[in-house]
Amino acid sequence: MININYFCKIIFLFILVIYFVNPGLTKGAPEIQAVNLSLQSNFKNVATSHASSIIVGTSLHPRALNYIIRRGDVSSNQQRYLVTLNIFSGLPNPTYSLTKSQIDGLKRILALSVQNIPKAPPALGYRGYRVLSEDLSESFKVLGNPNAESYLTNIIQNMIPKSVTYQVRKEIPKVRTANALVQSALAISAATYATNNRCNMTPIRGTHFTPSFDPSSNNFGCFITKQRYNNCYNYSTDILTNTFAQPGRATGISYLRLTCKDVRQAAESDGLVWLGSTYPNFNVAYGHFVALVIWESNDFHWLRLDKNGYWSHKPGTSPIINYDNNYNLISDPASQNLSPYTFCGYLWLNTSKLNIL
Repeated sequence: MININYFCKIIFLFILVIYFVNPGLTKGAPEIQAVNLSLQSNFKNVATSHASSIIVGTSLHPRALNYIIRRGDVSSNQQRYLVTLNIFSGLPNPTYSLTKSQIDGLKRILALSVQNIPKAPPALGYRGYRVLSEDLSESFKVLGNPNAESYLTNIIQNMIPKSVTYQVRKEIPKVRTANALVQSALAISAATYATNNRCNMTPIRGTHFTPSFDPSSNNFGCFITKQRYNNCYNYSTDILTNTFAQPGRATGISYLRLTCKDVRQAAESDGLVWLGSTYPNFNVAYGHFVALVIWESNDFHWLRLDKNGYWSHKPGTSPIINYDNNYNLISDPASQNLSPYTFCGYLWLNTSKLNIL
């Protein structure tokens, strides 16, 4: 006669094994799979260098999302490629693992194109794709080719929020011509800077007065040397950490939702002081002003006021810039084109007293 209790225990253990070995087979399992970093050291290095993680749902905290990569068709033993969607600023850009056959399809589209559209990326929002092979032998950017960009977007569209997909599709057809401001920023980021060991001795703090706009010399030029490791929060606070800093991470009071209120409160826990929505048109003896804008439920972004009276910023892993989406100098973040972000308010901080991570 079968022992019912023993039989139930066996079934229960079997279900546990199935769940942990392949969580995708269980009801309600998340759509993401953490890459086994110990077995895929190349991908780990690449993900680290690109400060990459996948953002799937706005309720998840960024700290829990580090090094999680969307998988494509995992049944194949083909070489895989990392495809990074360059779109976020405060949060790491989402990165997807695609097969060689998928990338071969992309290459065929690129080969059929006589010439890419001369295109400069906007200041914020969608800024193209970056493709990198698993063995690091291939790396190229996809921007200015609507067919190729749409092809990649079609592959990943079910892996990202609809609002992000909408923003990408809206931006793909646009043709932007770089003016002098954009050309200057691109020239600075393209310049060759020798590896500076000082850039690894973090945190590197800037002046405790209002900073100047000089990316090549501010913070020893480390915001250029370590461009991929520092985001808008690092730059606006003038503190280089090489950690893609997040508001509240240093204090353990992190935001749970991507809203003005939550991100602001997390930043206040780091030492920033909320000033409200009125432009800070007054002098301070020390410290400087920053502004918070939000792409609700998707991302946040910070800007800082420089000594020249204009605002500058660093969108995610992208270069430091001093213009908005219309390629105009930023005199007031509250009234200029920073789409898809909307204005939240102004804050004050003292770099020498601030602690971020």
